[in-house]
Amino acid sequence: MSSKRVAPPPRGKVAVRSDFRVGEFEVAIEQQGYRILWEHASICACRSNRHGGQPNYSCPVCHGEGYDYHSSQEIKAIVDRSKGDQRVLSPEGNYHKFHSAEFTVLAQHRPSFYHRYTLLDSVMEHSELAKAKRGIPVILSHPIASGDLRVVETGLTGASSVNEASFDVLRIRVMSPATLCPDRVLLRGVDYFVTHNSETDELDLLIGDDVFDDMSSEEVYFSISYYINPRFVVMDFVYSIRDTFVKFKKPTATYEAMPVTVTAQLDIDNSRLRSNGGIEQGDY
Repeated sequence: MSSKRVAPPPRGKVAVRSDFRVGEFEVAIEQQGYRILWEHASICACRSNRHGGQPNYSCPVCHGEGYDYHSSQEIKAIVDRSKGDQRVLSPEGNYHKFHSAEFTVLAQHRPSFYHRYTLLDSVMEHSELAKAKRGIPVILSHPIASGDLRVVETGLTGASSVNEASFDVLRIRVMSPATLCPDRVLLRGVDYFVTHNSETDELDLLIGDDVFDDMSSEEVYFSISYYINPRFVVMDFVYSIRDTFVKFKKPTATYEAMPVTVTAQLDIDNSRLRSNGGIEQGDY
């Protein structure tokens, strides 16, 4: 025998409604939202083993990261509540704060766990170790981004002026292969060159031949500081139910999906290094 639980009628007047104006949320995202590159994430098929589901370090798709990223598209998102918490050890051996932010997107752009968001108009400084081979562009853990800033410049006569300048690579110091200690700081346009690659639509970094000659080596290690477009990974499960029923000048209430908010963590993509000849800590 089965039974159903019957609730009594509401004990109060049902004449007054309080509805969300979903359209106002959508207008705010359109007007105030950042341009974001949104990438979907699927668990990589290389994790189909019986020993914990760990990814294959040599996988040509995920490069050991465990997720296959696909279906990228540009959207808009409100980004707020950026914060840094506890210090964590990075793959480069440095301590950094754990940075996170909240992203609010339209219901049609509902993300899921491990999706990625890249801020297309924002830049931040990133530093890492890298390896260069003669005549081959360097692959870094992020594409090099460019940011425009107003700077004070002093001319040959000593006069100062405020100008708009574009920055991408900020500083490179090469390591001596003989002593394994830091050597000289490289000069842009003399020791290294930054050019636009029309095929990949990225900025290429090339170390000049004179540096290899000075170091008496066909490979040189160096530290680099450069601008990147910050990228975040969704680290919580999306509100699967963030919807409402709206009844503005309608005979009956209608269902509407609302914008969703997720928390995402600042991400460093080490798969570019491993798959393209970059270095890991202790490579030399």
